[in-house]
Amino acid sequence: LFLEVFFFVKKRIYNNHYALILFLLIFIYQFTGSFITNVAELGIWAVVFGTRFIEFDFPKSQTAEYNR
Repeated sequence: LFLEVFFFVKKRIYNNHYALILFLLIFIYQFTGSFITNVAELGIWAVVFGTRFIEFDFPKSQTAEYNR
């Protein structure tokens, strides 16, 4: 659990729609009776933390650019 939260912050999962939704779904799923050796679940964790789909990043606020 600690590692999941650590990588959530370190990899900035909260900045990407796709990774955030996958993370939330699999995070909740693990508490509803998942198996430790579930290959599909491990694959989803690998996609969440290993890949980056920049098309799904949250748009940067334009006000931050004006404050520079």
